[in-house]
Amino acid sequence: IAGEIVKYGTPHSAPEGKAIEVLGDPDDPEVQAQAIIFRYGLPTTFSPEAKDYASSCAQPAGPEEIGSRVDLRALPTVTIDGETARDFDDAVSIEKKNGLYRLTVSIADVAHYVKPETALDQEAYQRSTSVYFPDRAIPMLPEEISNGICSLNPLKERLTQSVLLEIDNKGEVRCETFFRSVICSHARLTYTEVRRILVDGDAECIERRRELVDPLKRMEELARILWERRKAMGSLDFDLPEAEVILDLQGMPEDIVRAERNIAHRIIEEFMIAANEAVARHLTKKGYPTLYRVHEGPEEESLRALVPFFLGLGYRLPLKKGKVSPKDIQGLLETCRGKPEERTLNRVLLRSMKQARYEPKNIGHFGLASTCYTHFTSPIRRYPDLIVHRILGRSFEGKTIKPKEKDDL
Repeated sequence: IAGEIVKYGTPHSAPEGKAIEVLGDPDDPEVQAQAIIFRYGLPTTFSPEAKDYASSCAQPAGPEEIGSRVDLRALPTVTIDGETARDFDDAVSIEKKNGLYRLTVSIADVAHYVKPETALDQEAYQRSTSVYFPDRAIPMLPEEISNGICSLNPLKERLTQSVLLEIDNKGEVRCETFFRSVICSHARLTYTEVRRILVDGDAECIERRRELVDPLKRMEELARILWERRKAMGSLDFDLPEAEVILDLQGMPEDIVRAERNIAHRIIEEFMIAANEAVARHLTKKGYPTLYRVHEGPEEESLRALVPFFLGLGYRLPLKKGKVSPKDIQGLLETCRGKPEERTLNRVLLRSMKQARYEPKNIGHFGLASTCYTHFTSPIRRYPDLIVHRILGRSFEGKTIKPKEKDDL
């Protein structure tokens, strides 16, 4: 039963309330989902104005718009996502020329369709993010946008914002370029499919995707190079498996298994991090105000409380003036890797960390050992990414952002 408090109790009377709605049988999976939606006030429908706006703007781009963009439709571009994904907001392509990897990360140009201060923009702002359940999602944007015109579906022309990074064999970015583009994804790949090609050597998968095998191998090479560089900088990689809930045909939990994390996940993680860092650097250098994704290091008090615990397990937490560097923590994680106490130490260290957040001031990202970081790669499901897209769009045009315009982004 969903209800609300009518009157709080006093020392002489009990609190009073009233039932607003009967949700149903508490053992029904649908009712359980509805209870969570009600508890957190999650919106499940869009206003007529927002829906009308979405329908009117979810139209294929005309020749003039396409002609104004860098044409990447012939570039072998792919999306790599989970089996159940329906909205594809990032696509990647790779070449290797003159000893440099040319990585292109193309992200759905949601800002082209969702304009500031429209009814749809206001609802997206209120939602802030898509919310995911085991069997469904409550999207930030209507399906016409999230699963339709902005989703980088295979063999469909889509408008994107692209980052082209030229990276050497040490993981150093030698050149970075940003532009509006139009792409046509050549294939919708899954993490499992990529693993079968790169790890299992599955003959059937390799034959079916033979034109993509070499690009995927280059992606694997570059992802490993980028990861090794980040690890050397001190980027943290907690070895804590995520749980995946398996539902039966009636929607009831059937099993909870360890979610797979393979080289395909690593490829997308590394490429998205590289793109996010590049966009943050670009906007910072150009002097544009933006939203940074920041992460502070642990408090001195939390760290000092952990010292005796770690010593008891035979490990030393290297504190310098009450602080610890990401590189020191990463070294500790490497030292305990594969040992019985590994998971315990990972969990304890993770709990000592602060939560990452968005800030207009750049204070760096401790967990990624990054001095400049933002969120750019998921504008379909995260409103902060949409803001960054709008700001990056201004930089394409060389437009400045006046202080009074910041709230309109």
